[in-house]
Amino acid sequence: MTSDRPNVLFIALDDLNDWIGCAGTNPDVRTAHMDRLAEQGMHFANACCASPVCNPSRTAILTGLGPSTTGCYLLNDHLEDSPARGRTLPLPLYFRRHGYRTMAVGKIDHGNLVERAARATWNEELWDETGSWFGGQQFDLHSPHTQCPTDVGGLYNFAFHWGPLDDEQAETLSDTHVARWAAEQLSREQDQPFFLAAGFFRPHLPLIAPRRFFEMYDPDSLHMPPTGPEDFGAMPAMARQIALAGYQDMERGKHFQITQHGQWREIVRAYLACISYADDCVGQVLRALERGPHADNTIVVLWSDNGWSLGHHFHWQKWSLWDSGSRVPLIIKAPGVTTGRGPCDQAVGLIDLYPTLVDLCGLPEVDALEGQSLRGLLDGSQPQRERPALSSFGPNNHSLRTSRWRYTRYADGSEELYDGLNDPHEHENLAGEPEHRPVIDALARWLPAENAPALTSSPPAGEPLDLEPGDEVWFRGVQPGIADARIAVRARVKAEGSDGVIVHHGGWFAGYALYLKDGRLSMAVADVRRPLRWNDLELQRTVVRADQPLGTDWAEVEGLLDVDGTITLRVDGAVVATGRAAGPLSIHPAGLLEAGRYQKQKYPPMGDYAPSEAFPGQLRDLRVEFGPTAPPPSDATTGA
Repeated sequence: MTSDRPNVLFIALDDLNDWIGCAGTNPDVRTAHMDRLAEQGMHFANACCASPVCNPSRTAILTGLGPSTTGCYLLNDHLEDSPARGRTLPLPLYFRRHGYRTMAVGKIDHGNLVERAARATWNEELWDETGSWFGGQQFDLHSPHTQCPTDVGGLYNFAFHWGPLDDEQAETLSDTHVARWAAEQLSREQDQPFFLAAGFFRPHLPLIAPRRFFEMYDPDSLHMPPTGPEDFGAMPAMARQIALAGYQDMERGKHFQITQHGQWREIVRAYLACISYADDCVGQVLRALERGPHADNTIVVLWSDNGWSLGHHFHWQKWSLWDSGSRVPLIIKAPGVTTGRGPCDQAVGLIDLYPTLVDLCGLPEVDALEGQSLRGLLDGSQPQRERPALSSFGPNNHSLRTSRWRYTRYADGSEELYDGLNDPHEHENLAGEPEHRPVIDALARWLPAENAPALTSSPPAGEPLDLEPGDEVWFRGVQPGIADARIAVRARVKAEGSDGVIVHHGGWFAGYALYLKDGRLSMAVADVRRPLRWNDLELQRTVVRADQPLGTDWAEVEGLLDVDGTITLRVDGAVVATGRAAGPLSIHPAGLLEAGRYQKQKYPPMGDYAPSEAFPGQLRDLRVEFGPTAPPPSDATTGA
């Protein structure tokens, strides 16, 4: 049966940056099927995700609301906890309520978090029929052919592995089954218009694919991603955090480990192979559409949820507001609308997909949507677009993209401005040059006026933490308030043993701790060597310790790291030791803060202590404060 309303084929890819053939951004990549779709429709060369993280990006696409509205900024932020969750119907549910049969297979919603919010709000399902995740990303499926050394310091782990698969193993890959299920639906007659979503997992980690896709690429002849200067000192502090510390949970950083072991070309090859494998799966779906009964009345939308870095700014994976993390493929083919119109260089956002599909399918407008319909660009009636594309990574960290410029303002007020025309790899930050201030002012008016707090992520930036023994606080977000700031740890302590951790907070690149060693109050500050260089990221520790052990009575203790690097220890208000670190922490200490113990050994100890189940004594009134200034030390004595 043919409906007057067009069908929708909604094709999603996972972690695919702008490396597709029609984009011209990588001369090696082979994506014949996506390129052909672009020839039939419109390729948006400057499309950006709402967030360089799976969950908030997909949540924005499916709700039409950006992260600054929902508070969904990171992987662990759940839409069902958002006060904004009921402002719009999720996209599939909106189509379902307007007479569409909704079907899905693979990964469309991240962990079904939007589906869960829909059940909590309206007690309705998004989909009439679903396939399955078919094993997800299959983290546990390793290639037996990888050349990776076994001593890559945690890099070659349950997720980040790569290599070709043969025969039976290759046949088990999820995306092959996703393509078959979607193709089967497209081959059938339908008795109502349909919205079919097919979500492919590649090129998401692990970078494994059938061998024939690896054989397309010679690693020795690949064009490698360009890198900028070694010195990160010119970067704003928040950008340094993204480049070095954000999610790079391994000693000396991913880029060092990868290049030290000669794996950069192999990983780029694996990423390209996974792209071509995903493209082949997309081709199976498109062929089924072309040969089936719905070829002339189906809108096709192809998108990726976020980009992926392979050494750009010495950064790996996603989680960045540069082009490599936020610019993504977007292709739309709308019968009778896009025929022969070619590529579009206007900056658009994936958040525009909801209003665009509502418009193209002739459904009633939804007032609360934050995106704008792209129909005017698709049919040529509005060839220019005033509003830039917006990407967000945590509260108050926003990046705006036009066809030429990328402007980023971080939560601490620092800025980046890159000229995409003359500096496409974003190596020269122009934000400090007065002649570019008019460009920044013109773009800055599009920044969100309000930012919803993150729902379940890091503590609010800079706010003090009041803790109980055993508390654990995860610092995952990119936020101000710790790097380049004063840090004070205070507690009331009754020691009943010689050694014990009061507070441990840190990752591979920065951190601090207040603890007892041989009964003496101690503070450790750990940071990478300065100036910051990608190949010199060894943790440098400074330990300050009191001369005398604490007594057995209650005592008020304090460890203070000041903004000039001075470390001060106080007991009952009296200074018992001082020392000097190189300065305040140069990088936000991502990772776990533990109160009253150091147990989770994902990160190294900040000081000279061993793991402990609990502090051997009593702790009360435990507080960690972050602030820009500190009172000057007085009557200091130097501890060994």
